[in-house]
Amino acid sequence: MNITLPIGKLNLSCCPSSSSLPYHRDLNSNNFMIDGRPLYPQGYHPVLIQSRYDRKGRAKHFNRTQLPPKYYIIDFGISRRYKPEDCPPLEPPIRGGDKSVPEFATGEPQNPFATDIYYVGNMIRQEFIEVCLPSFPFQAGHTLNPS
Repeated sequence: MNITLPIGKLNLSCCPSSSSLPYHRDLNSNNFMIDGRPLYPQGYHPVLIQSRYDRKGRAKHFNRTQLPPKYYIIDFGISRRYKPEDCPPLEPPIRGGDKSVPEFATGEPQNPFATDIYYVGNMIRQEFIEVCLPSFPFQAGHTLNPS
């Protein structure tokens, strides 16, 4: 599944026919890194981000829609790899940085791929949508279509 957002393209796949697939099991905003070099081609001051490194003017910059950056997933400490024939796996919940996963309430083994998808969606909602659209209703029971 490919998802294209203003933050870039997200490529997610579940148990492809390759040798194995890693499941992260703790995807949250602390485990994503951005390569911001394309956004600031001449660099910027480490404290005064709007300024050039030498502080002699404003730093030339682009937004993530103009030049989509690369995002990297880090911290694979509790991740696991599964062979395609073992998919979909069921694992006991591991409570990582995001404790809001609804399936964790039961304590029953869950598919870690579905949990990873939830983590990514929740991270996008919290870090991008709610930050950019703070008055948009994302609480349970609200819909995008007012009717």
